Amino acid sequence: MTMLESEGLEEELMSLQNTLSISEAAFFLRVNYHTIYRLICSGQLKAYRNGDEQNWRISKESLIRYSEKHETIN
Repeated sequence: MTMLESEGLEEELMSLQNTLSISEAAFFLRVNYHTIYRLICSGQLKAYRNGDEQNWRISKESLIRYSEKHETIN
């Protein structure tokens, strides 16, 4: 069971736009936004900056892939 499935959040995630902010990703993974930033900086979670934006964007696919790699024990 993935992190998203264990929390019942996968359907809600799929209804959102294609990219998420760090705060939105943190909500879905149930972690602090600092954790998401560290995952991005370490290369464990793929993200990008769009043009001149200073904010990171994370694709839904990237978040789902990360969740699948880090399954819960529940």
